[in-house]
Parts: sequence; structure tokens; C-alpha cells
Amino acid sequence: MNNIIKSCRLKTENSHIDISIEKITPKMAKQLLENNHKNQRKLNKKTYIQYAQQMKKGLWKSDNGESIKLSKNGEEILDGQHRLAGIIESDIPITMMIMRNLESDLNELDLGKKRNLSDLLVINGSKIPVSGLSEGSLSAFIDGLWQIVQYTKRSHNPNNTTRYASRTTRSPIELFNFFQENPQIVSELSNLKGMRVATLGNTVPLTGNLLGWYVISQMGDEAKVIANTIFATLRDGTPKTENGYKCPAYVLLKQILKLKDDKVYFRKEEYLSLWIWTYEKMADNKTSSKILLNHVHKPGQGHINSKLLIEKFKQYKF
Repeated sequence: MNNIIKSCRLKTENSHIDISIEKITPKMAKQLLENNHKNQRKLNKKTYIQYAQQMKKGLWKSDNGESIKLSKNGEEILDGQHRLAGIIESDIPITMMIMRNLESDLNELDLGKKRNLSDLLVINGSKIPVSGLSEGSLSAFIDGLWQIVQYTKRSHNPNNTTRYASRTTRSPIELFNFFQENPQIVSELSNLKGMRVATLGNTVPLTGNLLGWYVISQMGDEAKVIANTIFATLRDGTPKTENGYKCPAYVLLKQILKLKDDKVYFRKEEYLSLWIWTYEKMADNKTSSKILLNHVHKPGQGHINSKLLIEKFKQYKF
């Protein structure tokens, strides 16, 4: 077969296993899926679309150990249906290992946990830029920043909600590459040294507010000073400006604590709208008793320094 790059046969106690490295075309993947095991898991569209995105971007490596496992009876798929569906979705031939002549018992297959971004950070020895952040906290931050940067770079229909219209699918390897390709993330987070980051998480949700600090800090030196003041207010629970309890940063703290008490769920990205409102008020030296949001408080949609933020995020690599 022309698609076979390399093959070998391994003898087992009672039989043998055929192992080959093959270039699997979308047509071949479709043929294999037609013989799928009747008891296989139902295809998860989100999973195979995620795989297809990796394949289109050239992120799927043939030597990563992933394989297609086929049974002794015909070519029933025992493992790998989502990888095959990803090949079909991407419409790109992918080189992959195929193991044939395996026992047809799905219960004996490895049920191990997939690696997430936190696992990749640990495995690759990625630097944690500031004390107080675990690999889990950093991975949640990277995931939120990826979403915010993508959102800011797109055009939007203004509306009066802090909700994001859609949530783009991204895989752990895409997020890891995003982190690796943008060293300015580590450089910016390093500015938090000495600011007792872990203590922030004792008062308010850590990741969402860390994202707020990060994005505001992208808007220039004056914005960084304001971002640090907001951060310190949330961390310590006390006002840090002459406006006292009418300081927008303290109003933000009260709003976040109220959301927590009312059990209102905010995705980590959505805290950014609260931070943008607070930043605008403090930049204009205004006081307020409550937060009123509108569409300009989304990143890149008409707030102070929104154009600067858009240009800044255009420099991020994906």
C-alpha cells in the first residue's frame, strides 16, 4: 500500500500485532469510520473539531505516540475515532501509527486522563513568572488571555451586556504554543513581583481579576499605576486613594463580593468589563456609588485607550 511509510509485525503469546506508520487520507479515515465498533463512544464534535484545528495548523505530530487501534475482526476501530474524524474535518492527510489485529475488548483500553495545559506547563518546565501562581492558576490565566486577545482583535456588534457572544474552541497545545510564542506574557506578569498575588485570591476570584490587571496594564504607564492601585484595593479590602469608599476600585470590590454572595457566575474573561469601567473612572478622577456597564466596557470597544489595546493585541502570535 502506497500510504504505508514503515511497518513491522510483533509476535504475541498467541498471535501477532501489525504496527505501521501510514499517511491517513480523509478518504481512508472515512472508510475506517464506516467499520467503527458498535459499542464505541458517541463522537464528540467539539473534540474532533479541536483535533482538526491542530491538524490544519500543523500542530499534530506523527511521533507523539497517538495511534489508531483496529481489531482482529475486520477493521473495527477500538481507539482513534476522534482522530479519524479530525482528519476528515480538516481535509488534510495526517501521518499516524496504526495498530492492527488487537483484541476486540474496549474495556481493556487505556482510560487515562488527557493532558491539559497545566500538565504541559509542568512537563516542559515552563517558568512561573511570579510567586503565588500555580501551574493551574497560570493555565487558567493563559486560557482567559487567549480568549480576550482573540475577542479584542475581532469586530463586534455593540450590545449592552458583559457576556461574550461566542467562545472559541482551543486545545491545550494551542494554548501552550500561544504562551511560548508570546514572551511578553511572562515579562508583563513579572511586574507583579512583590505584590502578594496569592493574597488576592483570598478575597476575590484570582484568575478573572488577574486578567483585569494584565489588560489594563497594556494601556500605558499611567494605566499600569491605576491597575496596581485597583489590584491592591481588591487584595487588601481597603481604599487606596483619597476618594476613600467612593473610590471606583473600592466600588469594584463591593460589586465583586456581592456577585460572590449572590452566587452570580462570571466567566473569568467577563471580569474585564468591571475593570475597564473602574479604570475609566479612576483615569478621570471620578467617584461613583455603583457600576453601570455598557458595550464600550468590553475590550477594544470605545473605552479609554481601546485603540491602543487593539494595536497591542495585534502583536500577539497564535
